[in-house]
Amino acid sequence: MNAQLPEIRDSLARRATAAALAAAHPTITTTDDLDALPAGTVVRSDTGTIACRFDTDHGVVLGDDRPFSPWTALQLPATILWDPRSSS
Repeated sequence: MNAQLPEIRDSLARRATAAALAAAHPTITTTDDLDALPAGTVVRSDTGTIACRFDTDHGVVLGDDRPFSPWTALQLPATILWDPRSSS
């Protein structure tokens, strides 16, 4: 048996997991894309802030209900954790 097979298998598994997570949780890289997200969207910013868009200009930091403005002040890239358009 090839000694490298476990390493190759593990590498492929890591890549497949990363691809599946990226598909399930899109990343926002521009302020325009962040601004286009609807109210109710939950994101994780590059600095780790988890926030929900409240209205066209405000967001709320989850965990301490701290509002902030403008919504586009979040540090990019931001990962979409929940998008109200994708729920049924």
